[in-house]
Amino acid sequence: MLHERYGITDPDALKFRFFAGVSNQMFTRQEPLNNVVRATLACLGLVLGGAQAITVIGYDEAYDIPSEEAQLVALRTQQIMAYETHLSATVDPLAGSYYVEAITDETEERVRAFMTKIDEQAASWPRSRAGAGTARSSTARTCWRRASPTATSRSWA
Repeated sequence: MLHERYGITDPDALKFRFFAGVSNQMFTRQEPLNNVVRATLACLGLVLGGAQAITVIGYDEAYDIPSEEAQLVALRTQQIMAYETHLSATVDPLAGSYYVEAITDETEERVRAFMTKIDEQAASWPRSRAGAGTARSSTARTCWRRASPTATSRSWA
């Protein structure tokens, strides 16, 4: 898409690099040691998804600042994933997976459709700025009308 749409030819600029981290929102306060499994599976998913940098948090971060033991387990989880699974020995460990290819194609279609919608809206922007359109003034009027009762403590109409 970067090459097609913007003419970018530098191979390094065309690489998709992203950082991700395991979130404590997936952790539970009850039986916190089970969070080690949750963190490991999340880390595996990030590796298979192509993340270049991953942060794994401590298993007790659902309810507290991580203990030294939890930090060490999180570090070791990353190290095992990086050095003992050999997932990095291949460029794309899920290459050829019908399911992954299908959802990738679907995601690309949805992204392209969304970008088309944005382009269509952007095309109307100069007209609205020049006063030819009414979207901007209509939005301003609506905001003013809704804010006025709030400012004067009257109920919304």
